[in-house]
Amino acid sequence: MKTNLYCVSYKRAHTLPEMDSFIRENAIFCIWKEEEEEYKKYGAKNFIFGQGLLNQRNQALSHAFENNANCVQIDDDLVRVRKNNFDGKRGEDVSFEEAYNDLIEFAEQSQAKLIGIPPTDNPFFAKKEVQENAFVIASFMFCKPTDLRFDTDMKVKEDYDYTLQHIKKYGLTERFQKYLYTFKHYSNSGGVVDYRNDELEKENMLYLLKKWGGALKMHPKRKNEVLFNRNLKRFL
Repeated sequence: MKTNLYCVSYKRAHTLPEMDSFIRENAIFCIWKEEEEEYKKYGAKNFIFGQGLLNQRNQALSHAFENNANCVQIDDDLVRVRKNNFDGKRGEDVSFEEAYNDLIEFAEQSQAKLIGIPPTDNPFFAKKEVQENAFVIASFMFCKPTDLRFDTDMKVKEDYDYTLQHIKKYGLTERFQKYLYTFKHYSNSGGVVDYRNDELEKENMLYLLKKWGGALKMHPKRKNEVLFNRNLKRFL
C-alpha cells in the first residue's frame, strides 16, 4: 500500500523556505482554503483543505484512506532530526527523508495501525528502539486505514485521545524510537500557538480524564498535563 505524507499547517506559509525540502516538495499541505495562494507563493504544491486543527487532521486521514493509502502526518515546525544512540545522548544529524523512510519501513511490518516517534528529543524518554502502547504524538505519526478519527470536541491534547482510541480498538500502538525529533512547538507563531493558553489546556486535560477515567492520570510535575497509567488496558 502506498503512503501519503501530509503537512498540517496554519498561518505559517512564510516558514516554508526554512522547511526541510523533502517535506516542502513531497507533502500534501492540509491548510485553510483562504491561505492557498500564500502557500503556493512559498513553494507548496499539493493541497487539501480543512478549517481548524482537528478538522485538518481528520481531512488528512480521510483523504489518504479514500485513496487507498496510509497517512503520515508531520507538523510544519520540524527543526532537526538526530539518531538516538540509546546511551542517553543524542547522536548525529540525519535527513528527515532518511528517518521518514525508516519509519515507513518499520510501520509496514508492524501489527499496529498507529505508529509514532518519541514525544520529545530528550533520549531519556526513548530508551529502547520500540515501545508499545505509549503516547503517540501527532507531530509525526503513521496511521493505517481505520475508521477512527480525532475527537473534534478537543482543541489540544488530541493525540492522547487518538492514541487511546487505537489501543482500545486494536490493542496496540507502537513508537519507533531510532531517531529524535526537535520541533519548535510552543515558540513558533501560528498554528495552535495562536490560541493555546492555560485555561484551554486545563479544559482539555479535564475532558480527557473524564472520557478515559483510570487510563489517565494528572502529571505530578507538569501543569495541565496527563500521563498514561500502567496497565491502562484494564480501564479501556
